Amino acid sequence: MGVSGFEIVETTATTAAVIDFQALSTYDTVRVSGAMAVAAAGADTAGSASVTSTSENSDTLVISAARGGQTGGTATAAGKNGGDGINIRSYSDNGSNTANLRFVGNADITGGNGSAAAAASNGNGGNGGDGLDAVDTETLNITIVGTALATGTADTVTFAAGALGAEDGTGTAGSAGSSVIVGTNATIVLTSELDSGTTGAALHNNIDLGTIWFERYTQWFSFPWKDYRYSCNW
Repeated sequence: MGVSGFEIVETTATTAAVIDFQALSTYDTVRVSGAMAVAAAGADTAGSASVTSTSENSDTLVISAARGGQTGGTATAAGKNGGDGINIRSYSDNGSNTANLRFVGNADITGGNGSAAAAASNGNGGNGGDGLDAVDTETLNITIVGTALATGTADTVTFAAGALGAEDGTGTAGSAGSSVIVGTNATIVLTSELDSGTTGAALHNNIDLGTIWFERYTQWFSFPWKDYRYSCNW
């Protein structure tokens, strides 16, 4: 019969998490509650994404701890790329893909830095990882969930890109990552709420999306929080 009768799967992993929503057909929500600090990959190895998710439009990914992609490993020639903080892909890339993300508390998302080329290699530097790579997503729903008490300080959920790796000699420097990447003509929907699981939660979170990369965009914001920040490139 397998496993049945549940709605949410939770992982407390503090290393890279790979989530396949079709692996079990009985759930459509996964919660990642373990923090993963930015750390270097092995020598001459590209950094891995902190969270890799393959999902359908009805699935929801919940992040309740800070997550950082790996930095590129120390290179003996060309630098290595950094990993994404979160990498999301859809099972069917049909031009109407939706990704649903919930960030609970101070769940900052950071791409890993690219590593520098080795000395005397004339090699290229590695590219920085993206904070959130949802490049085949047309509708990105982000819900920010506040957990701070009225006597505390509201968290700011920050999406940050990985820095480029330096070149050596005649090589070329890598490219910095982006804070957020979405698909062509994408819509980003921002919503804020308080965490029903935190007694006394009273302060809505802030959000800093950094630089959002897409060709064209529509934006819809629905929130009572005090501060949001972003810039756009297309």
